[in-house]
Amino acid sequence: MLVFIGNEKRAILSSDVQEILRSAKVYELPFAPAFVEGMLNIRGEAYSVIDVLAALDEDGASNEGSEFLVFKYSGDRFCMRITSAETFFELPEEAFDRKARAVEYLGQKIPVLNPGEIEAALKKELELANG
Repeated sequence: MLVFIGNEKRAILSSDVQEILRSAKVYELPFAPAFVEGMLNIRGEAYSVIDVLAALDEDGASNEGSEFLVFKYSGDRFCMRITSAETFFELPEEAFDRKARAVEYLGQKIPVLNPGEIEAALKKELELANG
């Protein structure tokens, strides 16, 4: 699937996405790292809201979206804010450039976000911060 995060177009495997929420209230967490926007309450379960642009160190980029991608993972529950879900599409194997971590769609190379890798990097950063 293609999503906008701020002005950036990114691809995400739809099989990694549990659901898309619209207009949910984010509860801020004091003293959280810059890439953690806060928490969402989704049917009584707490989900961390990750600011992917901050996590990827994209200085000056902002994301004022009101939609959230909730990811399918058995361990940590997290989601990320997106500006909008653009489209779902079938991806032929040859359209995926594994080395560049991008997909070819309508003549554009679009970076692919891997939620598992984002989660691992965030855990590592949190461990370093907590010493």
